[in-house]
Amino acid sequence: MKEHFAGLLKYDHWANNVIMDAFDEDAPAKAVTLMSHIFNACDIWADRLSGIIPQIHPWAHTELTMFRDRLELTTGKLDLYISTVDNKMLFAGIKYLNTKGEEFKSTPAEILTHLFNHSTYHRGQIAMLLKEKYGTAPVTDYIHYSRSIERS
Repeated sequence: MKEHFAGLLKYDHWANNVIMDAFDEDAPAKAVTLMSHIFNACDIWADRLSGIIPQIHPWAHTELTMFRDRLELTTGKLDLYISTVDNKMLFAGIKYLNTKGEEFKSTPAEILTHLFNHSTYHRGQIAMLLKEKYGTAPVTDYIHYSRSIERS
């Protein structure tokens, strides 16, 4: 199972890079906001998985010029967690507080599944915004990714 999440993290990293490659200095503000939110959510969940109380707000702004650095930071945090967790721990519940201070208990497997789906959802929104502005949208489908890594 751990390998499954490591693979999804690689896909997530690839897809975020594909989306960011389509950004320029005139990218729609809402697209920048959504990409910032993806990074923030990754940070928040990586902290929760590591037993750290998150300090960043889910909708905090990230400057476009910092996107690549944020991507590498958040991917690195998640990669460290996934590489050190054992399969049994993926299904052990952990307690955490949401952004409203409410306590929940979820398994790391549930959290990682949520996180990768959350990113995909928002990348879809970003792709729509980019298509409206530029006439084309980047392709970030998982199957497109898996085909591209087969050829490499």
